[in-house]
Amino acid sequence: MKLRWLVAATAIVLVGGISASKLQANHCCKQLVKDTSSFNSRALDDARRWGWKVYLPNEVDKYNHRTASIEDLMRAMQVQSVWPSPYAEGKGCTINVRNHKCMTYVIDGVVVGPTAIVNPEDVYFIAVVQGTESTLRWGSLAPYGAIVVYTKMNGDRKY
Repeated sequence: MKLRWLVAATAIVLVGGISASKLQANHCCKQLVKDTSSFNSRALDDARRWGWKVYLPNEVDKYNHRTASIEDLMRAMQVQSVWPSPYAEGKGCTINVRNHKCMTYVIDGVVVGPTAIVNPEDVYFIAVVQGTESTLRWGSLAPYGAIVVYTKMNGDRKY
């Protein structure tokens, strides 16, 4: 069996007539075919795996068309361990029940702050992350807990 090296912009090794770049391309394509789930499906699977308190898309769909704000949606869904804005005694944010501090909103993976304006019709799922985990993930941007909201996108499954 002959072994030849061709040097160009990238090195390609020919072994028995099959190039390494073709093998790598086939392996790459198999990975792409295997991972065709949407961004939100992967985010939902990750949130479950990390142990966050997740409110699934079918739960959100029951209430999102009847509410006017994200706080109303959380109140209607009876999201546990948080007090939405009107119950926050003038603080203007969503309070973590455990430590009575303002929680941070994270929308589609981006830290927004203690208040967020999100159309409830656009919400795919909601997850509540307590203080320790949110500090590990987002550092000082979310030290007292986070409310993670993912919005609907093309390719999302219907539950």
